[in-house]
Amino acid sequence: MPLLKRGNPKTPGEPVPPHMPAVLARGMQPEPRRTDATPGRRLALANGLFVRGSPQEGLVARVAANRVWQHYFGTGLVSTPDNLGVSGARPSNLALMDALAARLASGWDMKGLHRDILLSAAFRQASTPREEGLRIDPSNRLLWRFPLRRLDAESIRDGMLAVAGVLDGKASGPYVPTPRAPDGEVAPDESQPGGLARAIFLQSRRTQVPTFLQTFDAPSIVFTCTRRATTTMPLQSLAQLNSAFCVRRGRDMASLLKRAETDPVRRMEAAFVRALGRRPTPEERAAAGSFLEGQSALRGDDGAWADLCQSLMASNAFLYLE
Repeated sequence: MPLLKRGNPKTPGEPVPPHMPAVLARGMQPEPRRTDATPGRRLALANGLFVRGSPQEGLVARVAANRVWQHYFGTGLVSTPDNLGVSGARPSNLALMDALAARLASGWDMKGLHRDILLSAAFRQASTPREEGLRIDPSNRLLWRFPLRRLDAESIRDGMLAVAGVLDGKASGPYVPTPRAPDGEVAPDESQPGGLARAIFLQSRRTQVPTFLQTFDAPSIVFTCTRRATTTMPLQSLAQLNSAFCVRRGRDMASLLKRAETDPVRRMEAAFVRALGRRPTPEERAAAGSFLEGQSALRGDDGAWADLCQSLMASNAFLYLE
C-alpha cells in the first residue's frame, strides 16, 4: 500500500511493503510465502509472532494469559487488556503474569492454562467479604476474595435453557438464523432446528444482535471489544419478567419439575437446587410457599409454579457468580 502524503488518498507516496513492526521483530522479518490463493502475509505475521524465545512471543503469551485471567475474574492482571505497553496499567502481580505467560508459551497448551487457573486457590475462594481485606485492599485488586460478578449474556440465556431442561445439544454445524420480528425483536425461531441451541450458534450481524443478549451487554461486532461493559438497567428486569423467552423458560422448568416430583414441598426444594444449586433457606421456603399460594388463586397451580421458576431464574443468586 502507498504511504498517503498528509493522509490524502489523492497524493500517494512510496509503497510500504508488509513487514513485522520493528519494535516486535527486533530485526527479524519473515518473508511472505505467496500462493495462488493468498499472498501469505498473514501467515508470515503469525510465524513472526511465534518465533521461539523471541520478545514478540513473550508479548503474545502475556496478552493471551491476561485475557484468560480476565475471563474468570472480570479484570485482568493488567486491567487494560488492549494496552500492555508503557501507557497501560501496571500488572497487579507481575510475577504471576510472567509465570502464566511462561506456562502458556512452553507448549501453547491453552486448556492446561485454564485448568491451572480453575484449580487455583484464587478461583476457588468464596465472595464473602472480610474486615481485614476490606481495610487493606477495598477494591479487591489482589483477589483476597472471589470478585462477585454477573454472568455474561450468553451464559444467562444458556443457563436458563439448561435449568429449564430444553437446551439443544447442538455442538457443530451452521449458525442459527435470528430474524427480526415485526415488533423489532431479534431472536431465533424456537420451533426451527437449533432454535434452542447455545448462544454461540446464533447469527449475530453488525446491526442485528439478538435482543436478549444485547439487553445483557453482549457487545456489538462493529467495534473490537477487549472487555465487556456490565450495566444494570430496568430493561434487564423487564425482560426477565415479560419477555416471551423468559416466560417460556418458566413454563418449561415447571413442567419438568411436575413430571419429576409430585410432592409440592420436595418440588419446591428441587426448583431451588436446579436453578440455584442449593436448597432454600427457611426464609426463602416460607416466601416461596406464600408466593405459590397467592399466585395459585390468580393463575392456577401450573401458572403459579411457572411464575416461581421464572422468578428463580431472575434472582441475583442465578444471575451472579459468587
